[in-house]
Amino acid sequence: MEFKWYTYNDIGLEDGFEIRREVFCKEVGFSEEFEFSSLSGKVVDEFGNGVKDVSVMLYNIEENVTLTLCTTSAAGTWASKEYDVIAGYSYVVHYYKPGYSFSSNDFEVTAESGGTAVVPVTAFDDIAENTVCVEGDYTYTVSSEKVTITKYTGNDTRILIPSVLGGYPVVKVGYSAFENNKNIEVVNIPVGISTIDGYAFKNCSSLRKVYFPVSLNSIGSDAFRGCTSLADVTFPGALVSIGSGAFYGCIALKSIVIPDGVTSIYSEAFYGCTELESVKLPIGWTYAGDSIFKNCTKLNTITLPEGMKKLPNYAFESSNCLVSVILPSSLVEIGAGAFNNCPML
Repeated sequence: MEFKWYTYNDIGLEDGFEIRREVFCKEVGFSEEFEFSSLSGKVVDEFGNGVKDVSVMLYNIEENVTLTLCTTSAAGTWASKEYDVIAGYSYVVHYYKPGYSFSSNDFEVTAESGGTAVVPVTAFDDIAENTVCVEGDYTYTVSSEKVTITKYTGNDTRILIPSVLGGYPVVKVGYSAFENNKNIEVVNIPVGISTIDGYAFKNCSSLRKVYFPVSLNSIGSDAFRGCTSLADVTFPGALVSIGSGAFYGCIALKSIVIPDGVTSIYSEAFYGCTELESVKLPIGWTYAGDSIFKNCTKLNTITLPEGMKKLPNYAFESSNCLVSVILPSSLVEIGAGAFNNCPML
């Protein structure tokens, strides 16, 4: 499902305008068979005083929608916007303020009838997990009140990408934003970002760990190509698409679990991941490009998911340790050279 960000202006209404439930339902596309609710909370410092200007992002898990941005008051309190929250639905709550970490973050809460107050959190004047967040290190563009990061200009090794820039939510890491950066070792990508564009982290040869957000929907072509130190990735359940060459030549990757929601894996996505030993493929995988796991020389067992109709050309070519392949009953075609130079099969 496509990741979306709705504001009042997106449906042609202005802040403060009293909107009727049926109009909102019609414009946004929700069913009228639900009850509006609300979420609220408080952010305090170590002494119990309210912390103001903390951005609060609410992510609707069922609808894959990030709601209108909230901000804490001088007393540290916040509340969701009217008509944003639906009773019975689950939400991820994400707090963000440059230079602060939080006692609890990215946690799930279910909105109850009549409103739900989440447990107060404590803000600490430091940076989570020793990562650095400097807003001035980023250039960006704004379109429809949404930010795309165009370039990282800093020199830090462990970074937390801002979730808000210029007062607007960051939804995309743009093309080549970090390409050829040799300093970065750890990247923490915040909730709210749904797209990592092509070449975004290409040839970041020191990058060894990436924390993907629950909101991530798409990883673009060659996004992490040549990240030769990248050894640990955990894909979120919202992910739908992995672009061509996305992890080409990531020679430190040993194991990957691709979520069942992923439907498209494009050509050469994991080509030349020579240390890759274990792959869990998604049930929903319906489109596959050529040479996806070509030259994965330590891969030894693979199970193709039911529903897959064609194994693409050169899919496992030169994966010369491959000893077992379990094919689904739905498979009707094996592409050219799919198992070329796999002598142990």
